[in-house]
Amino acid sequence: MVSALDKKNLFEAWLRDSVWIEHSDGHPEIIPRERIKEKIEAFINSGEYAKANVVAKQLSNPIKLTTNKKRKSVRVPFTTYVKLVENSLRQNVSLEGYVSNLVKKSLIKTVSDLKKREDVKRDRVEFLEDCLSGKIKPSSDESSLYERYAPRGNYGLSLEMPDNWETITKKAVAEARKEFVEAHETEVDPDILNRYLDLIYEEEFFNENLYETRPEITFSKNGNLILKLEMNLPAHIVSEETYNEILEEFGGAAIEAIEKAIGKEAFEVSAAPLSYIEEAVETEIGITDDGKLTIGGIQVSDDDPELKNLRQPILKDYDDEITNTKKELSSSLQNDDFNAVARLSKTLEELSNRRERVNFVFDLIALLLKRTQVVTFSLPECLLYAWEAYGEHDLSRYIFMK
Repeated sequence: MVSALDKKNLFEAWLRDSVWIEHSDGHPEIIPRERIKEKIEAFINSGEYAKANVVAKQLSNPIKLTTNKKRKSVRVPFTTYVKLVENSLRQNVSLEGYVSNLVKKSLIKTVSDLKKREDVKRDRVEFLEDCLSGKIKPSSDESSLYERYAPRGNYGLSLEMPDNWETITKKAVAEARKEFVEAHETEVDPDILNRYLDLIYEEEFFNENLYETRPEITFSKNGNLILKLEMNLPAHIVSEETYNEILEEFGGAAIEAIEKAIGKEAFEVSAAPLSYIEEAVETEIGITDDGKLTIGGIQVSDDDPELKNLRQPILKDYDDEITNTKKELSSSLQNDDFNAVARLSKTLEELSNRRERVNFVFDLIALLLKRTQVVTFSLPECLLYAWEAYGEHDLSRYIFMK
């Protein structure tokens, strides 16, 4: 793999129609073509045969930078990524195509500066200018296809889920199972239904797919960016053994009751009668012209990395509702209204779990803001090397006022 420094030296050597070599102290040397023979002789006389070999190989196989398109991936801060996505969607181009055009435009000054230098070959700089202007068309190759992709409408974000994601999601699954049983308890004995769910729940499958959930950015119909995170948990999957186990333990009547309640797919192999999707967050996000993030119309302060200003008002609503429900439950208990106590106890459990999930979502968003995201762009090889050597690598400078 060629390092960034090596690429710069290689580009310089190509630009000057020279060769380059790295000395033992790490210092690179660009050797003009007219001094190459002299250098090779000096290396041989001093016993530096490896250096002589490197220089001779470059002479026999001169550096060539072509118009073939090459792809480059770079990491950018979250705010920069969001702005790049927003601009690409608004212009109805792929993200890769948009970033490629940005980088290409930034190279106009780079090539202009190179043109002012006296130590470079005119034909090489003119070649770069013609590639930049489109006078020379890039060679067609596979990488150019990515620029023609239409916007996907959503962009998945890279985020490693925290350890407590498992606890949160398994609570949500337990809640979903409970609701599933309660919805069918008049048709199927709850003991039978719980056993059925135990049989179709594959813990290994669940754990393997648990971390597949990812936040994404979408473009809403009104033209705003939406940050969306769904808790899309692995479904419970029917296996070949499900039918036989229920039949053996509870008999044919149980099979009929389950099929009547759920449908014939209850025992179809690979069917998923119970899955769980909860929209954890869906809120508008935006980036101001100077690079500040807004969530739900509220600007996120650099001094509030944990999003307390956004988090606390929402959690307070849950806390107030929980407090009021507890008061109502206490009153029902005093009045021996145990039906109300049962109902309110369930409400408290649901509110408490939901509050925990909401708080967790804010943890995720706060974590997301600290993570970089990957963007990819494509350029003709000669321009990519020019960018590697002398281009502006901070993509945020292309889109924010700095």
